[in-house]
Amino acid sequence: PDAVTNGFNLRLGWLKTDLDELGSELRIAGQVGRETSLVFDLYKYLDRSAKFFILPRVFGETRELTEFIDDEPTSINELEQYGADIALGREFSRHAALTVGLRAFRGDVETLIGEPDPTDGSYGAGEYFLDWTYDRLDDRYLPNNGIFYRLGYFGAADWLGSDDEYDQLQLTGYWAKSVGRHILSGGVSVNATVGGIAPKYAIFSAGGLFNLSGYNLGESAGQNLGVLTFIYQYEILGGFVPGRVGASVEYGGVKDDWEDLFQQGEFHGSVHAGFNTPIGPAYLGFGVGEGGQRRWFMKLGRIFGRTSIIR
Repeated sequence: PDAVTNGFNLRLGWLKTDLDELGSELRIAGQVGRETSLVFDLYKYLDRSAKFFILPRVFGETRELTEFIDDEPTSINELEQYGADIALGREFSRHAALTVGLRAFRGDVETLIGEPDPTDGSYGAGEYFLDWTYDRLDDRYLPNNGIFYRLGYFGAADWLGSDDEYDQLQLTGYWAKSVGRHILSGGVSVNATVGGIAPKYAIFSAGGLFNLSGYNLGESAGQNLGVLTFIYQYEILGGFVPGRVGASVEYGGVKDDWEDLFQQGEFHGSVHAGFNTPIGPAYLGFGVGEGGQRRWFMKLGRIFGRTSIIR
């Protein structure tokens, strides 16, 4: 039978841009919906050329982890975590940034529905990270032109208070090109655990629009995830509420070994409509998978770029 995937996230933020003569910024951002979060961060420039900066943050979030067997949810877990990190970075031409930093957080996993997992309970986590981001998209919600890519490395270590040790690489790339009302775009997402075994709070999940659209949100999850996406869209509305309709083809899957990413993957696809509303981007449509998955979906919230406040 057909099923419906709903994903509603509403973000609100406050930004103060005149902290000092260098242009440093203070931001408070919150999100309510399927994932609830709150973050305070300070983007403090260290020189008058506005190239070097320090970025301390404190954050907290609550999100659901749903486990499935044969397309049916078998358990719903709630993950709560809070912590802080600090990064030192350098900007390049206002479109790219390189950061290196340390992060420490604590959390708790609880089974709300279903059989309790023996691995549930409290945990401590600590990571060192290196992140490179390049962003020339003209619109993060409904992009028409440009390119975005991000490469990150995360290493969990006991000397940072982590109960588990693992190493992960994340690569996200997306491009868009418009010709009149026609928009072509594509993306690649590689999430790999290259050392150790990632615990439940650090695994990667597929599902939802453009992320193997035939799956429920989080229906397929594991140590490694790779997805290739190609999208065609046609602009139908402009002005106050820009909108478009389109279709996507996606290929990829979850693998136990990162070396096997994109080998014997799955084809998924969608037909969809997207609108840039006053309260954020909204998407609705129908997703399918080669295994017979069929999914109506509705989503309010960001799809492109970072979706987690921690990473």
